[in-house]
Amino acid sequence: MKKITDPAPVSAASPAPAALVKYEVLADSVNVPGAIAYRTARVNLTPAQADAINAAQPGSLKFLGL
Repeated sequence: MKKITDPAPVSAASPAPAALVKYEVLADSVNVPGAIAYRTARVNLTPAQADAINAAQPGSLKFLGL
């Protein structure tokens, strides 16, 4: 007869990645993760990424929506 063992412990689920939000570039150019975006470009960033970019170059991104 097969012996029943305790199930493997369930690891905690990793947190969901931060949601991406749409921003418009207001500066002549801005270095976003992985690319350089120019004025009027629409980029998808997390709010933390956008805050970091606006802290380094104030007024370079404008929040458009989800």
